[in-house]
Amino acid sequence: MNLVGKIFVVLIFVMSLVFMSFAMAVYATHRNWRDMVVNEQAAPDKPLGLSLQLKNEQNRNKELNDEKDKLKSQYDTEKAAKTQALTKLANELKNVKDELTSLKEQENKLEEAKRESVATMKTTQEAAAKFQQELEALRKEVLEGQRTTAQANRGPRQGSGEARRSASQVQSRQEQRLFQRTARG
Repeated sequence: MNLVGKIFVVLIFVMSLVFMSFAMAVYATHRNWRDMVVNEQAAPDKPLGLSLQLKNEQNRNKELNDEKDKLKSQYDTEKAAKTQALTKLANELKNVKDELTSLKEQENKLEEAKRESVATMKTTQEAAAKFQQELEALRKEVLEGQRTTAQANRGPRQGSGEARRSASQVQSRQEQRLFQRTARG
């Protein structure tokens, strides 16, 4: 064989060694993809299969979605309750304000009635005091007239005409005053 043939033989031998090392490296790093997908039990060197991991994550996702829906419905319920409570409080506030306004109006009316009653009472007391004074004056006039009449009846018959006239004048004045009072009242 000539030199070129010998080189080709060595080259083929080297290439076969290279391909053999590649094959061994591929075999050493080779994974069983079926076990990677379907493995039902996790081991230290073999993790749980991808299909089971997918099912677990889907179940977890479903649970989380259910929990999210539950929390959302609870949130909506709480929000509705809050809205109702605020509406109820607003209505109560309005009712209390209306009641306060009506009570203030009632208080003002009562205060006005009190003022009017006090003014009426004061006027009545003043009128009663005035009537009391007039009554005292009339009593004095009546007593004076009775004294005059009594003196006239005791004394001589000459002065009895004057006494009678003065007594009748006093009596007519008393009747006029009494008539005027009854006309005023």
